[in-house]
Amino acid sequence: MSVASQLKSLLAHYRPDSAHSAELTRLAKLASPWLDQLAQTLGEIDSDVFDLNEIQLSELALAMTEMADDLHADSGLWWSLESCNTTLFGTPLPGLFRPADSSLIRFDARRFQFFLEGVWRHFQPDAIVSPRHLGFLRISQAAETFFTSRLSDRVGSSSVASLLDSSHERGWELKQKLVWLGTRSFLLRFDYEAYVHRETGKRNDSPDIAITDDFLAQECTGWSGLGALELLAERLAFQGAERADLLSWQARHAAFYRVDAVAVKGGVLMTMDLLNLIGERPYHVRIEVPRANAPFQVGEMVFGSLVPWRGEWYWSGTQKRWPQVPADFAPIRSGFFQTNAQIAYRYCPERAAKARQFGGEQHADFVRFHGTDLVVFPDGLAVAAAEQRRMRQYNKTRAAALGLKRGETAASPRCDENGPRMPIPKEVLDCRQGIAVFSQPEEGVEIMREFDVLRAALRSEKTPLTEEQAEVLQGFIESGSISPAFVRRVIGANGDSGLTSLFYVPAGDGIALDHLLRRHKGAYYRPRQPHIALVDE
Repeated sequence: MSVASQLKSLLAHYRPDSAHSAELTRLAKLASPWLDQLAQTLGEIDSDVFDLNEIQLSELALAMTEMADDLHADSGLWWSLESCNTTLFGTPLPGLFRPADSSLIRFDARRFQFFLEGVWRHFQPDAIVSPRHLGFLRISQAAETFFTSRLSDRVGSSSVASLLDSSHERGWELKQKLVWLGTRSFLLRFDYEAYVHRETGKRNDSPDIAITDDFLAQECTGWSGLGALELLAERLAFQGAERADLLSWQARHAAFYRVDAVAVKGGVLMTMDLLNLIGERPYHVRIEVPRANAPFQVGEMVFGSLVPWRGEWYWSGTQKRWPQVPADFAPIRSGFFQTNAQIAYRYCPERAAKARQFGGEQHADFVRFHGTDLVVFPDGLAVAAAEQRRMRQYNKTRAAALGLKRGETAASPRCDENGPRMPIPKEVLDCRQGIAVFSQPEEGVEIMREFDVLRAALRSEKTPLTEEQAEVLQGFIESGSISPAFVRRVIGANGDSGLTSLFYVPAGDGIALDHLLRRHKGAYYRPRQPHIALVDE
């Protein structure tokens, strides 16, 4: 099979199902010579981080070709990313484009440069490469020259534009666009593959519906922390209620539901009326499938997730069914509040408000006790001792405020006789290289071990950092369990010299730092629910 035929086969998988053979052939014929040019350019770059195997080379060449086609056909995917970036950072290409720079042309090298830096960790997972690396610059300049000369004429119809511009009257039509964008587009398919690999431990696996649904709704990507939902909302130019509906899919209403009514017309199940048994609220669900293919019965219990669209709700992902609601459902409901509190808060606003209030009280208590929101301890045992003292004092103060007698406790989030518990992992208790503990109302208490090493890394003027410093600093910046507020608080106290050494962030560059944090901690920039599980009344 020729190279062009192999590329055409790959394109048939990646392009929308409506793509005609002529479109696939045209793109394959464009990608094939670009593959040769890309291989030659990479061979001229004297750096191990630009060594790609044959499969990786084909993947990159094809993605860059599809990006060029998107720009050429005005399909709008790359424009959506730049538009979102402009809203977030005031520039379409943060780190590469400043307002005083010359205007971007269609196949601008800086666009390819931004794309390459954004996807390179897919090909070289252990490499942190500067967006201004000469290797990226050489590839990008070659791409600008190549695609400018090959794509001088306007193209006809694009299957990508046709899909995205088609009707989305029903929620499943909108979901079809979302699935393609998140799993097969040149912009997000590398992130999707990485997510599936993390969740399944396998590459090129066929993930189940639940994993794909989680990626589409929840995952933030290396593209400035944006996910498929934000990019689709921007591409479809949604405003107001439509935009709010689509972005709310980030917080699907997963719960146990009771089927209270179904509406059937001509053998088609049109809608269902459900009661959320956790949040005790009704939902009107649009379904429109043959009755035999959706055998929901009045009175049965269903576990699944719902998302809104244009005044109705739609199933998202898979559902599990039971013949009826168990007579002893109360313990199931109480257990759900304990184990899935953040999900329940999505449709239990009163409970969420109470948890936020308690989080604020806990933060205030932390600051009162320590005199600051950021405390540094020499080791894990010192953390445990201080936490015990704080909890004991908190419990006494709270008991006195409630008028409780000695030995009595009040129902509260994760409380015992010593007060609310902050679990301290063994690896923290065993740490002897400094531990930072940070509190904020929104996220609660966060802990960073090996803080002495982190502090030395941030203050270091040397390049490169030591191996230990680089590992700790990279973990601090890239960990999804450490908030941007924690990072900024530590940087404010210790400087950011190490970020220049490791991540090539210019000292004092607020936009570059914000972009770096959003890339790795995008979930913190979305609406979030309290991390406290309230004891059910």
